[in-house]
Amino acid sequence: MNVLFEILHRWLAPLGTELPPLYLVGGAVRDHLLRRTPKDIDLMCSDPRAFAQRLGASHGAAVVPFVGKADTPCFRVVSRGNQGDFLDVVDIQGDSVEADLARRDFTFNAMAMRVQADGKPGEPIDLFRGQRDLEQRCVRATGAEV
Repeated sequence: MNVLFEILHRWLAPLGTELPPLYLVGGAVRDHLLRRTPKDIDLMCSDPRAFAQRLGASHGAAVVPFVGKADTPCFRVVSRGNQGDFLDVVDIQGDSVEADLARRDFTFNAMAMRVQADGKPGEPIDLFRGQRDLEQRCVRATGAEV
């Protein structure tokens, strides 16, 4: 079984099938496509505070709000038994997942995967051809503003 799937399944299974639309984003997608164990896992949804609290309650885990960028709410859900076992829950920036991805820096960080209720990630949402850039070992900005 894939390490990413195992982690997501362990965290999400106690919530059942009633999940909001969740997306794996950023470095975790890149690491998954490169067949690496992700260093951190970012899940994106429309109400990160509520989802992080629900996730934390289902595991008896701590929910820690991050004060990074003022316009980007982020909540870390950390296992009380293992501080290295955590998920970050972030807000969708913009009107859609696609708008959020367009705001990201490099093409290989501007990908997402819809996460199923069992924790299995779906096919990549790759608007900027980040998979191709990973295969070609190319660093390319998503747009002229970066």
